[in-house]
Amino acid sequence: MPLTNKKRCPWPADIRIMVKYHDKEWGVPVHNDRKLFEFLLLEGFQAGLSWLTILNKRKNFRRAFDNFDFNKVSKYDKRKINSLLKDEGIIRNRLKIESAVTNAKAFLQVRKEFGTFDKYIWGFLNGNPVVNKFKSLKELPARTELSDKISEDLKDALKSGEKIRLQTIRSIRALILEFEKSGTGKKLDETEEVKLLSSAVKKRKESIEQFRSAGREDLAMVEEKELKVIMSYLPEQLSEEEIMKKIQAIAKEIGAESKADFGKLMGAAMKELKGKADGKFVKETVEKFLS
Repeated sequence: MPLTNKKRCPWPADIRIMVKYHDKEWGVPVHNDRKLFEFLLLEGFQAGLSWLTILNKRKNFRRAFDNFDFNKVSKYDKRKINSLLKDEGIIRNRLKIESAVTNAKAFLQVRKEFGTFDKYIWGFLNGNPVVNKFKSLKELPARTELSDKISEDLKDALKSGEKIRLQTIRSIRALILEFEKSGTGKKLDETEEVKLLSSAVKKRKESIEQFRSAGREDLAMVEEKELKVIMSYLPEQLSEEEIMKKIQAIAKEIGAESKADFGKLMGAAMKELKGKADGKFVKETVEKFLS
């Protein structure tokens, strides 16, 4: 098919190798572990470079890295790494090459934990691909401080083997991805992040109460550990005294003086304190102030 006869994203331009990648691979779900490792390795080498550069060297990477066999790559020693540094067909960057070996080892650890890397990575989306309807590159979701921190924490949790922390961070990441594919048109800014995390906090607290009521302290303790992880991503929580001072200031600003003003004050307070204080405690503080 001629390069100009098909509707495509703007980024391939008319570059044949980019067009082929766009038409045959871009956005196509992958469930083969070796193929997933191939993209993981290539993306690592792409950092700071164009994807076109990587595609032009893809065959060389396949040859140099044993057809992207993660078992073999995980066993690369200094001698092999030094050999790769002399290979003009690939990106000869020591840090990137060493990172590929480290990632191969982590890849095997994930497979040991989850059976396959495919099961692990698709678990973030419950097995369903993200289907976006962006009309331009400007609409693509921007990286945020939270998403970057979660990505780093996910790597750390994976290396340390902290199952509950890993499971909780994965659930947070899944919430973010679900938001991004929701089609609401909203940007994932700090306000939306706080809403997502606050919702997760509320669910954990409800679960803790339910498990304790059912006499399942073991499950309640697990939920408490997950709650602690989620809370670490929210803004620093205000003290009781700070919350009361905030409510007093808000009440003065909007003229809330009696119990009849509860709804008005509560709405303004939650808007101001969202993510910085527990909603239940804010409600109790507002009631106390208006009593």
